[in-house]
Amino acid sequence: MNFKYDFQTFENALNPAGKDNLPDGAKIIGYGEISSVFSIQNKEGQEIAVKRLPVFSSENEINDYKKVFFEYNEKLRSIGLNIPDFDVISVKRKTQGYAAYVLQEKLKAENIANTVLSVASKDYADKIFSAVIGEIEKVWRYNAAHPDDILGLDGQISNWALADSKEKGVITLQYIDTSTPFIRKNKQELFDAEILLQSAPALMRPILKSLFLQEILDRYYSLQDVFTDMAANFFKEDLTHLLPDLIFMVNKKINSNLSNLNLKEMSLVDIEDYYKRDKFIWQLFLAMRRADRWIHKNVIHRQYEFILPVIKKR
Repeated sequence: MNFKYDFQTFENALNPAGKDNLPDGAKIIGYGEISSVFSIQNKEGQEIAVKRLPVFSSENEINDYKKVFFEYNEKLRSIGLNIPDFDVISVKRKTQGYAAYVLQEKLKAENIANTVLSVASKDYADKIFSAVIGEIEKVWRYNAAHPDDILGLDGQISNWALADSKEKGVITLQYIDTSTPFIRKNKQELFDAEILLQSAPALMRPILKSLFLQEILDRYYSLQDVFTDMAANFFKEDLTHLLPDLIFMVNKKINSNLSNLNLKEMSLVDIEDYYKRDKFIWQLFLAMRRADRWIHKNVIHRQYEFILPVIKKR
């Protein structure tokens, strides 16, 4: 799909320091821990979901990112995941460096899996769980066959969408969060993950890198952690009433199709412990960024260049 839009004009008009200062026609539709997602509409009436990435210092950095991003998306498609149409656009910033926008075909909000699950019957929720687990399994089947060229995945329930949210027929899922391209070749990360830290205060980046960055990356290459992270996300999405069924279905898969991987059965206690740790990491990161924004505004009087996400109370 050809995403026609003047992103240079959009970037020039953007005030990242406040959600109320988005260019005309743009609106926030979601928050992640690193980046916010907003929607825009072009002159042809096409709606586009847009994620503005942390700042890149050079065109070479952006080109390296684009190369890994497209490889990741194409590999996910090649192993059977359905990925909506996508692209990456880069433009010069008003101050220095480059802004990059990950673009994706905008899907209906009511078809995002966490929204569907919030009103789904038990039987339909179980079908969705089975479908999501099956999609995740595809990635680890690929990894088992390609140990020197493995993929990671953020399997949180809000990263999946249903092609048809009605309670009938076969469930077809789309995977919608590919902006962080998880590829490891010969145990080396292809994506320069330190880019994710660019929105943190410069003095704190070495600390965050040392304490948390590798831990966060590793979880997306561990099937055990991907399942646990997916379950922990149910606290954030107010879906905890569905956790017993999800735990049962994941453990059933662990003891059958995935028995050769020596995974540990999930438990509610493990999920809660994981959730508390995850919550601490991201709230600390966000607190640092908010402090940095305050310093920019009130001390050094410079434009703060990042859109801060909002982390829901969990």
